[in-house]
Amino acid sequence: MRRRNALSIVAIVREHGDISRADLARAANLSPATVSSIVDDLLQAGVLKETGAKASTRGRRPIGLTFNARSRLAAGISIEPEFIRMALCDLDGYPISEATHKHAFEENIPLLTNFLVARLKDLLKGSGNPFKRLGAIGIALPGPISNDQTSMLDSVGMPTATIEYQRLWALLEQKLRRPIIIDSHVNMAVLAENTLGSPKPPESLLLVRLGPVIRSAFLVHGAVVHGQRGSAGELGHVPVPGNTRRCRCRNDGCLNTIAANGAVVDTCRSQGIEVTTVAEVLDGARAGNAVCSAAVAEIARGVGFALAMAINLLGPHRVIVSGSLTTGGDMFLVPLLATARRYALPNNFDKCVISGSILQQKGEPIGAALRVLQLQLDGLLIDVVGYGDLRAARPAEASPS
Repeated sequence: MRRRNALSIVAIVREHGDISRADLARAANLSPATVSSIVDDLLQAGVLKETGAKASTRGRRPIGLTFNARSRLAAGISIEPEFIRMALCDLDGYPISEATHKHAFEENIPLLTNFLVARLKDLLKGSGNPFKRLGAIGIALPGPISNDQTSMLDSVGMPTATIEYQRLWALLEQKLRRPIIIDSHVNMAVLAENTLGSPKPPESLLLVRLGPVIRSAFLVHGAVVHGQRGSAGELGHVPVPGNTRRCRCRNDGCLNTIAANGAVVDTCRSQGIEVTTVAEVLDGARAGNAVCSAAVAEIARGVGFALAMAINLLGPHRVIVSGSLTTGGDMFLVPLLATARRYALPNNFDKCVISGSILQQKGEPIGAALRVLQLQLDGLLIDVVGYGDLRAARPAEASPS
């Protein structure tokens, strides 16, 4: 009961801002004594702050209360083959510190664990926050990740990450003594795009992530649609007209075979252009290289077709496309949008706002921290007060499918 009352009090203070104990008791429908006792605990823990005496027409001036969003922090970590990206967010979901580090420890889990712990502590210290303020950690991995978080799914023959993430998860929890929540890069990133990448969060958002493979994430009313096993969003396996290349999934014509990073580079190299990265392909196109320009246009049309199929099926309010190719600007986005318009149903396309990402890969660690807040906010608030053990009550998620 005390836990529930405390959460109700915090929710009211967050909604109303500067509020007195008396007004808080009336809003929560609790006795002044109960409110005063719980508020004292929340003040002691730093969850609430006093703002000073409020104006009053009679008697003693009441003391106002506000929510302290930095009483606990959520950390987000995105693990890639060569880079670790980290972010700290306060309880309102506002990013307060970020960092990127190169690493070469992916196949050495103990070294990777020690590296992550050390860099996370550095990030906390550098932002002026003690370690005790860290509440929980979200980790973004290549994915897809099963809904029960017990396995990394193999998307029918596509390469899977070599990282033993379950062992990493266990070692991190052991060393940090904090809950760990995991999901795929794209599922984490869509939360950040929804919260920080849009002036007003749309009712539904489709994020398309172009990279080593093409994946997408679909968000409806703030909740990620994971599918029945966690493998929703494999947009890279949509067949593109005119494409006959064999995909590793053993089907022909998949978008991955022309638009995944490796495929982009291979297309140019097969025609005698010495490039090793997508950035170099884009540089060649900007410099007027006909092969690179044609490759970028072909890829954009392929992505546009697959996007049209997704728009027809899902009818999203907004679509965001992220990845290195989108840094090509109009030479990539213009043919993409033209193709999407051609193949999408007019009613769906005309109501849909399509744009490139402003967050790009920065969105993955921020989204991982937001995922922690989405699943563990009540626990973060209450564990710090001492009304419950967050680690003993990891909430199960019911994923929409």
